[in-house]
Amino acid sequence: MTSIVQMDYSQILSDKFQFFYVISQKNVLFEWRKLDSDMDYKLMVNVIKTNTYNNGFYRFDNGKIIIISILNNNIIYAIGVNIEVPSQLVEAFLDLLIERFLETFDLNVLLTFDVVSPSIFEHFNTVIEKILDEFNDLDLVKGVNVFCNVCNEIFPLIVKKKLIQNSNIHPVPIVHIHGDHSVICYIDQNFKARGSRKVNFG
Repeated sequence: MTSIVQMDYSQILSDKFQFFYVISQKNVLFEWRKLDSDMDYKLMVNVIKTNTYNNGFYRFDNGKIIIISILNNNIIYAIGVNIEVPSQLVEAFLDLLIERFLETFDLNVLLTFDVVSPSIFEHFNTVIEKILDEFNDLDLVKGVNVFCNVCNEIFPLIVKKKLIQNSNIHPVPIVHIHGDHSVICYIDQNFKARGSRKVNFG
């Protein structure tokens, strides 16, 4: 089987990362969006609020942008990236953003105040830039070659390492959209593909 082509995940995220929101029940606590973006993603906030579930990633897209969000302790964290970015890479990046945000700010204390000014969180912009720079070195994702038995091609699947390492079952099934079809890929604890099969939705 051919070797995985090494990807520059930091560069992919720097190029394709569009926005990051932290949203409380009352307001948007923090907003980061790409400087050269001419889109106002604030219109997405209500969509995000109505399409986010507790302690589980929710993914939806508008044809151009993938939005992945999660509700954690009554706070919504949401990220938007260009649609071609692999979902597992986006999830790993969002996990890291949430972890660093909660290390930086004690939300349990801050949210006891009636009004929390978004300006408190502004310096997290520099934390995001640092995360983008160092992402490759953090070893949070891994490329796995998978043979698609639908089109008889080998393709690289980006896998969030924590998903495999923390799973109670192996191999771990991961759904991947491959061209005009979707496949379930089975990845073992050694990050080897153990087969795939077509999956139909609807």
